[in-house]
Amino acid sequence: MKNKLLSRVLRVCPLALTTIAMIIWFIGILGVQALKPFTFIYVALIFFCAYSISFLLRAIFENKDDAILKRTWLIMMGSFLVGFFICLIFALPLNIDVTVGTVISGVLVALGVAVTLSLIFRGPKKWDEGDNEKEGYKTYRERKAEELKNKEKQDEE
Repeated sequence: MKNKLLSRVLRVCPLALTTIAMIIWFIGILGVQALKPFTFIYVALIFFCAYSISFLLRAIFENKDDAILKRTWLIMMGSFLVGFFICLIFALPLNIDVTVGTVISGVLVALGVAVTLSLIFRGPKKWDEGDNEKEGYKTYRERKAEELKNKEKQDEE
């Protein structure tokens, strides 16, 4: 019961926060003077932040046995975190040129894509699985002794 409730809360909260932010933005567009500074970049900032935190909490608290699902949630969290940082660059009242913001955003996207692809292509290897636990594993000394025997056989032939 507790996990179902937590799962539902972690799914609904980011959507609810994003919907509230969109409503505030829309009211600002309609002409309410106090909400004019709330632009779409703030909606995107809230969206990326809410989903990033949601995926992190899901990876921590839900399905502790499923390593692949946990890794997927962490990858999603990282992707949304990159989006959050890009929005943060443009939302902060910094006196930076648009090209500098674009370059910083590009670097963040490239870094996020590189990390995400490296995690995806690494495969679903268990975190604690080592080579020495695999069948047919030979230690360094065993491999060197085998190489020496093969070399001696080649020299005799």
